[in-house]
Amino acid sequence: MNIEDDELERRLQALQPAAVPEALTARLQHARPKRPHWWYLAAAMAAVAVLFLRFPPHTETVSAPIPPPAVATETPVESLEDLRVFLPIEQTSTLVKVEKVGVLETDPERPIQLMRTFWVDDVTYRGDDGVSTFQRQESRTEIIPVALQTY
Repeated sequence: MNIEDDELERRLQALQPAAVPEALTARLQHARPKRPHWWYLAAAMAAVAVLFLRFPPHTETVSAPIPPPAVATETPVESLEDLRVFLPIEQTSTLVKVEKVGVLETDPERPIQLMRTFWVDDVTYRGDDGVSTFQRQESRTEIIPVALQTY
């Protein structure tokens, strides 16, 4: 079907758009765009000012020099039997919490999600005497990049 351009234009001009439903018209007339009020910005700026006044930026203070410790004339001699070498015998890492930090879009086809992980590490040490032990617990945080799948 080959229609001339003028014929096509004439047919298109004859078309009329459908009427907007009354329910949609009423909803659009009653809707008001939500705009932030200027006093939200003023309240936020006042809060920041209060924080700066309450917690001023760190300034270094110069204190009097600390005199060197007095040198003891006799150093106490410890017996080698009291010294212990401790080696790790057991270690566990427990994932406590994961938070999403943000998305990096350095390459639009390969976005990267940054995840913050919170860990608790438990390490048990045993002394070289074979009897004495102690346990150390430490928390750590890591930022892990995770490649997102895009379709």
